[in-house]
Amino acid sequence: KHLPERLGSRLAVADGGGDCATMLVNDGDASAMWGSTGLCAAEGQDADAIGLYLSCGTGLAGGIVRQGGGVCGGGVLEVGKLVMGLPMASGSAPQHDTLGVAGVAQGMAGTQRSFFNLLAARGGERIEGKAEQRAAIVAMQKRPLDDEVCSIFSTLGGWLAQFVLELSEYLPFKLTHVEAGGKLTDAASGEIMLTKARDALKEHGISNVRRADESEFGQALALAKAVRSAKED
Repeated sequence: KHLPERLGSRLAVADGGGDCATMLVNDGDASAMWGSTGLCAAEGQDADAIGLYLSCGTGLAGGIVRQGGGVCGGGVLEVGKLVMGLPMASGSAPQHDTLGVAGVAQGMAGTQRSFFNLLAARGGERIEGKAEQRAAIVAMQKRPLDDEVCSIFSTLGGWLAQFVLELSEYLPFKLTHVEAGGKLTDAASGEIMLTKARDALKEHGISNVRRADESEFGQALALAKAVRSAKED
């Protein structure tokens, strides 16, 4: 079957003049669908190439693809990366970032919320709301890098690498590629984050860590191509 059909669900809707092909996927699967073409092209002779494609938005989602689409899987990692937190010496327990549920932590490495949480922890302004956070990130990326921004994104890159290594412990295969997209991966600050992650993951045999070729519209392009292929079938 066509690779996108493995990663997403196809729904046929009667419209009176024929079927309407619709893809139902989460953003992690959409990232994997977009990245899979590049993985196949770059590693055409490597049947063992396996890529993790991350969507670093307000939360963290991702999908996994084997070279050639032989084995594909996807998951909403912002849900799958929930862990129970042990109480601290004060008697309190870690809380989920958005739900506020005590005893539950959420993997948010390389995400928009992790940036603002870290900024606030260092005494900066705490900005709430997705639109407000995105506007602040866009404004920050237009300014020359300062030491604080470099330090924050270097820390985020270390966290992103740690997330990939922890996830790898649960996978029945070895990752060879990691590709990330999303607003936080843009500009020079995003390159600092990915460089830090690349340096850390190289020690564990994952040498190909990069930004998605089309970070802004890649997911939409992948879905458009998949729907067109499904309609032609």
